[in-house]
Formats: sequence, structure tokens, C-alpha cells
Amino acid sequence: MITFRWIATFLLAIYCSILAVHNLKIGAFNAAVFGQQKARKQRVLGIIAKIAVCYDILLLQEVRDATETAVNKLLNRIKKDFGVNFDLVSSERLGRSHSKEQYVFLYRKDRGIDVTSSYHYDDGDESFKNDTFEREPFIVKFRAENSEVADFALVAIHIKPKKAYEELKALNDVYLDVKNRLSRNIIILGDLNADCTYMPKKYWSDIDLRQNTELWWPIGDDMDTTTSRTHCAYDRFIIAGRLRKAVLQESVGIFDFATVLGLSLEEAREVSDHYPIELELREKTARTTRSSPKCQGFRSDHYSKEIELRENTTRTTISPPKCQDVNRGMVQKGFWSYLIISFVVSTWYCNKMCDLV
Repeated sequence: MITFRWIATFLLAIYCSILAVHNLKIGAFNAAVFGQQKARKQRVLGIIAKIAVCYDILLLQEVRDATETAVNKLLNRIKKDFGVNFDLVSSERLGRSHSKEQYVFLYRKDRGIDVTSSYHYDDGDESFKNDTFEREPFIVKFRAENSEVADFALVAIHIKPKKAYEELKALNDVYLDVKNRLSRNIIILGDLNADCTYMPKKYWSDIDLRQNTELWWPIGDDMDTTTSRTHCAYDRFIIAGRLRKAVLQESVGIFDFATVLGLSLEEAREVSDHYPIELELREKTARTTRSSPKCQGFRSDHYSKEIELRENTTRTTISPPKCQDVNRGMVQKGFWSYLIISFVVSTWYCNKMCDLV
């Protein structure tokens, strides 16, 4: 039986895969022990596929799979459901214990994106227990031919909760290493466990990355990146170089897939205890600074994003686009062939989705 939820998620996928064009969309998602067991849950796998298809580059964290086949099942599901092909680049299986994790970047070559180099940060000899990170950062240099900043490095990191202070301090050395070796245009992204009891605010003054005026932390301390009943900004972006101006400020935020897909918090937690964080890089030929249509844009009153601009002392609160704004980015970029269909669909869809809660 075709239910309203099925129709809603199908329409969401259409918007993410067809209308989210031009600006390059990057996400980071702690998929909470993503391995064979989770990949066998078809409903959960389908939700993760719906999330992934919203992005041009997506960092998956907490991939725990000794067979290294669970991500391939996800890619097959994305291709089957949406006809989208992702390539991937993954780290080694990392961690001091038997429970190893991988960082996996999914990216779309059909959007002009490619990997030019990658490496693991050398933080010491694990066998002698003098390494710094539980899971050392994995650095990938991308080239995105359609982006305003074509070449940039993404630094994947999942910080150990009980060592958040120590690893955040050491992350400055990683930043300097990437800056010297690959590029000044850098985004550090992932689950930094950078809030609440793991990283109390009184310790921020000790963190060089936080005090460095060259860097921008667009996910504010007051945001909640978790699906749990806590309110913690664990997941973060740290942005350097020309990317600071290339990122569309209004595009930075959390993808609240629970609200968008009409899930209860219990259902959302089956997927992960984290929401994805996301941002967009401006297309090099874009004539407007408006964000491309966003998955979370169907609901505008669920959260607001406070972005601190380090160039001045003002704090600006920016809300995601309202329902009636979803099509505007597409129309301004000249996609007239979609105008009639998108108007009818978005009007019906927004009316339904905005009344859910």
C-alpha cells in the first residue's frame, strides 16, 4: 500500500537528486556503527541512502565492517533507488582496539568531482602506544571543477569522546601539516565530540584551532547535532583559506532527517544518534548567492542557525529557506523546464510537510 510517508520520501529524493544543483553540497555523517548488521536492515539502509543522495561529497564515519562490504551495499541501494552513482575513497581500518573504524568519502564524479591525493596523518607508532589519536585523521584532496574553489582538502576526524580535549589540541598540528603539504583551502569535518561533558566551554581557550582567527567554526556551540535527548554540538566544520568566502553561510546547518522524513526520534535513532551536518560551496559561475534547494528546507521553523563571522563581532542568526523558497534557487539558475512540475509538486508537498508538527 502506498502511504503518505512513502510519497513524501519519494518526493524528497526527487528534490535532492534533481533540484539540488549547481552549488557543491558537502556533508559529514556519523552513521553509528555502520556495518553488516545495519546494512541488513533494509528500512534503515533505505533512509541512509536517502540522506546520502542529498550530497555531492559525504563523509561517513563509524564504518565498522571487517568485510568492508557494507558500504558497497549502500552504494547499490542508492543506485537502485535513485539511479545515482557514487565513487568512494576510504581510509584504512583505524583504532587501537579490536573495534576498528573507517572514514569513507562518497563523491559524485558526474558532478565534476575527483580525488587527486590522500593520506593518513602520522600521529606516532600505535604498537608503542605513543600515537595521539584513537583514529588518526584521514586527509583527501578533491578537485571540483565547477566549484568557485576548485582544489581543497577535507580532513576527516572522529575524536574519542573521553580524549576530546587532548585530540582537539593535537588537531592543530594536523591542520598545519595539511596546510603545508596539500592546500590552504581546508575543511576539517566530522564528529569532534566538541561539546557538553566531553568538551566543557571553559577549556575552549586552550584550543589553538578555536582561537585561530584564520579559521571559521560555522556550527555554533548552541546547535544540537544529535538525535538523542541531549543538546550537544558534537559534529563540526572548521574552515580555512578561500573556502571561508566560498561557503554559502545560509547553507550551513544540520539535516534534521527525522522531521523531513516524518520519523519518530526512536526511528531516527535506529539510523544514528547523530544528524548529518552540511554546507554548500558556491559554484564558480553562479550569479546569485542563494543556496541550492536543501533537504531540510521543507521545514523552516524547526531550528535556526547562528553563524559567528570572525571578520567582525556581530552574530547573525540565519534560518533555512521556507517552503515557498524551495524552488527559487532552481528558477534563478534557469531551469525553466522544471518550473511547472516543481511548482505543482512543491505546493502540495510543502502544504503537507509543514503541517506535520
